[in-house]
Amino acid sequence: MQVKFMEDQSGGLIYPQIESMGAHSPSPDSDLRHNGHVSAPLVFTGIFSAQECDAIIDYGSRQILNVGRMMYGRRGVRRSRIAWLTYRADTGWLYDKIWHTFQAVNRWFDFNLLGLVDELQYATYESGDNFDWHLDTGGGQTSTRKISMSVQLSEGANYAGGDLEFSGCSDLEPRRRRGTIIAFPSFLSHRVTPVTFGKRTSLVA
Repeated sequence: MQVKFMEDQSGGLIYPQIESMGAHSPSPDSDLRHNGHVSAPLVFTGIFSAQECDAIIDYGSRQILNVGRMMYGRRGVRRSRIAWLTYRADTGWLYDKIWHTFQAVNRWFDFNLLGLVDELQYATYESGDNFDWHLDTGGGQTSTRKISMSVQLSEGANYAGGDLEFSGCSDLEPRRRRGTIIAFPSFLSHRVTPVTFGKRTSLVA
C-alpha cells in the first residue's frame, strides 16, 4: 500500500465565533476532524491475480468497444475505446470483488457508501490515445460519485506512456504493476498521459 498526502494541518472553526452560536455552541476545545487521505490516491498491489486480469480482458474484448466520451467535457479531452460490463451471471464475481474492495478502501476515506452507481467500464488506450485532466464527478448521476477505482489489467512493460497521474501528487511507483488498484476520491483531478507504444487496458469503477 502507498499513501501520500500533504503535511497535516490542525485548526478549528474561524467563523462564526463560538460565543455567537448560542445553545448549539461546540465546546471551546473541539476541533474539526481531519482526514488527509481525501487529498491523495491509495495504491494496493496484488489485489487482482493474473488469471482474474485475463478473465476481465477476455470478457471485455468480446464486447463492442465504443469511443470513450466525457460527460460535460470539452471536445477532444478523451481518446480511448470502452465497453460497459453489465452485471450478469458471468460478471457477478467481479462486481462482488469490486464492491468489497470499495468497502475496504473506504476505511481510509470514511465516506457513506451506498453502492455502485455505474456499470463497470472496460477501457483500452492504444498509441495516440489519452484522457486529459478531468474529475469523475460532475452533473446528474456523476454528482453522487464518491470513490473511483482503476484496476491495472496490462503488464506495464507492454506499453509506453499511458500513466495515470494525479494533480498535486508525486509519482505512484506501483501503478503499472498488473493487478494493482488505485482508489481515490472522485473529485481528485487526474489524467491518463498519451500512449506512445503498445496498448494499455484497465477496468474503471
